Amino acid sequence: MRGFAQLTCTAALAVVFVASAVLPGTASAQPQNLDRGAGQQGIYFFARPSSAVALVGQQSAIPNPRVVRPSGFPLFEDGQWVLEKLHWSGWGSPVAQATGLSSSSNDDPSAAQGKRIITWAEVRLSKPGIFRGHRVYRCITVTVPRPAHYPPACLQRSHRYIGLLTPGSGEPVGVPGSSDGTLHLTSFMSPDRKVWCTIDSFAAACGTEPEPPTHSAWLTPKGKVSLCSVLQTEYPEGSKVPLTCFQNWPPPSDHVPALEIGKTTQDSDFRCTSSAEGITCTDVAGAGKGNGFRVNKDEAVKVGS
Repeated sequence: MRGFAQLTCTAALAVVFVASAVLPGTASAQPQNLDRGAGQQGIYFFARPSSAVALVGQQSAIPNPRVVRPSGFPLFEDGQWVLEKLHWSGWGSPVAQATGLSSSSNDDPSAAQGKRIITWAEVRLSKPGIFRGHRVYRCITVTVPRPAHYPPACLQRSHRYIGLLTPGSGEPVGVPGSSDGTLHLTSFMSPDRKVWCTIDSFAAACGTEPEPPTHSAWLTPKGKVSLCSVLQTEYPEGSKVPLTCFQNWPPPSDHVPALEIGKTTQDSDFRCTSSAEGITCTDVAGAGKGNGFRVNKDEAVKVGS
């Protein structure tokens, strides 16, 4: 049974650029302080839009906290381009908009030492949805005077990297819940936090902690189910049994949400439901419709046809 492979490098971000010396003026390269309280607005954004929001199966070296009505944030991680003095309207509605300042460096001799160039900027956040148990704006559009340009970006997954990427460069995540209460979580845990699951267009997978006894199940398109159970750590010489079923258990700092009993989450053709018996995931479309598995802290079994 193949577990999550260790991620060793960060996926490339969508390309963004600003021409040198195109915006007149000077300003600090640092973003303003961010308001971290949700208050009654109920929708968050990310403090660093150009960085990873999450790395599936691995803790991010630099956290990217959720924020509300940020007064500024970096568009380039090295500080070459930042937005400042943002004033918001409509926060908490389907579209939030802000006006403020764009501050960029001409990079001569470096981003930190170059001349700061200031102009106006407009920001539009849209398409709120659920991501890891929190409601977030999933798309950002930045408008500044040409020739500077920052391409639109939306929350997507590319391999094990989740971040704000150019639309179409990855699989959308955090899409809004349906009218029947179905969520769209890409990573979640059982209420007792003994089972961790991930779900996307390629597979639904759930497993218990790596230390034996350990159990896991994978469901791929067309309804193929693979199970794994390892009950002890020592095996006869030459044994083909793996030492673990599920790898890279998420650290507490990842704040992976729990799928409460009675709740359902779905991505593409895979649907997972939480009950007192464990997490049950099934294929809900195509040739494999009805096939699936159930995983709890004690077992992983097939369900359906």
